[in-house]
Amino acid sequence: MTNVFIDCLRIDGSIRCPGDGGFSEVIVFGKHVKLRKDHPAIELMGRLDELEALAEWGLQEIGGDEFRTIAAMTAALNTYLATGMIAGLRLLGR
Repeated sequence: MTNVFIDCLRIDGSIRCPGDGGFSEVIVFGKHVKLRKDHPAIELMGRLDELEALAEWGLQEIGGDEFRTIAAMTAALNTYLATGMIAGLRLLGR
């Protein structure tokens, strides 16, 4: 297995990698914005992506509606954060 953190350092309990302090252009609530890579919005979207991937893995490996629900909810929430359109979240409540 390749170590993806080969150039990274552990500082104060966090893993810091080259380029972490830069900027990313992302879509937040339907607007293109330039945010620092350590901005909470980018971290939240990344964590939601990770949770969705873990839920999809659980669905494949273990099965169960719980994993399906978690994957759908995280995808819908990430879509809402990007677009600002609440319609996808309303669909989950049905």
